[in-house]
Amino acid sequence: EPGQEGWLQLELRQPVVAVRGDRYILRRPSPGETLGGGAVVDPQPKRRHKRFDEAMLRSLVSMSQGSPADILLQACTALGPGAVKDAVTRSRLEVQNAAAALEELSASGQLVALEDRDLSPSADTLVMAAAQWSSLKESVVATLVAYHKSFPLRRGMAREELKSRLKLTPRVFNAVVKKLAAEGALIEAGSWVARAGHEIRFDNAQQAQVQALMRRFAQSPYSPPTVKECQAEVGEEVFNALVEIGNLVAVSTEVVFRKSDYDSMAAKIRQTIREKSQITVADVRDLFDTSRRYALALMEHLDSIGVTVRDRDARKLK
Repeated sequence: EPGQEGWLQLELRQPVVAVRGDRYILRRPSPGETLGGGAVVDPQPKRRHKRFDEAMLRSLVSMSQGSPADILLQACTALGPGAVKDAVTRSRLEVQNAAAALEELSASGQLVALEDRDLSPSADTLVMAAAQWSSLKESVVATLVAYHKSFPLRRGMAREELKSRLKLTPRVFNAVVKKLAAEGALIEAGSWVARAGHEIRFDNAQQAQVQALMRRFAQSPYSPPTVKECQAEVGEEVFNALVEIGNLVAVSTEVVFRKSDYDSMAAKIRQTIREKSQITVADVRDLFDTSRRYALALMEHLDSIGVTVRDRDARKLK
C-alpha cells in the first residue's frame, strides 16, 4: 500500500555501481508507474536472503541506523573470518571512521583478531566478530572431544582432517589453531592437534597386555618382538599408542625397540664409530648379539635421521 515501508532485495539483470546510502527509485516501464524508492543498505550481499530471517533483519537495521562501529561489526559478521581491509571495504566507511570503529570494537571485545598484527583499516590481519569466534571455538573443541572419544588411544587428530571438517581455508585454520593453543584450549604438535588435557590412558585389560609385551622386550632387548607380533599381542591401536607416547621406537615397518634399548644401542654405535672411525652391519650384529635383520633395520634408520652416513659397506658419523 502507498506509504508503507519494508526491506527489499533487488536482483538485477546487469551489474550497477552502488554504495551504501545511495538513493534509488523503482519505476515500471509499461504501464508507466513509480513503485517506490529507498536507500541502499548492503550493496554487496553474499547471497539471496530469506524473507523472514530475523538475524538478517536485525543486521540490516543496524547497518541502516547504527554507528560506524555497528556498521563495521555487521560487515565483519557478513564476511566471516577475513582481513580487516576487506571488512572495511564492505562497510563503505571512511578511513577515519573505520579506524575509530576498529579501536572501539577491539577495546570492547566485540571484534577478535586471529593474528597478532596491525589492526589499521588497510591491514590484512584476520579478524572475526566475537560471537562468531565463540561459536567457532566451541565447534573446534567439540570436534576434538568427539574424536578423542572415538579414538582414545591416539594422541590427537590430524591437522588436515580437522581443517577439512571445519571447512576453513589454510590461513584461517592455522590462525585459529595458533590462537586456541595460545589460549590453552588445545595442543598442537606438528601434524596433529589435541584437546588440552587429553592423555592416552589404557584400561586394565590393555595395561595387562602392555605389561606382558614389555616383559618380552626385556627378555630379548636386541631381538625383540616384531611389529606384527606386537600388534597381534596387544592390538594395532594399543601398539600405535605405545609408539606415539614414546615407549616404543619403530625403526622400520617390521622392527621396533623399547625406547631405553634404542637409546642404549644408538649410544654404543656412536661410541664404537668414534673409537674405530666406522662400523658395519656385521659389527652391529655382533655388538648386540642379534640378527642381521635387526642390525640392518637399526642402521638404515640411523642413516635416515642423520646420525650416520653410509660409506660403502660401513657407516660413519655424519
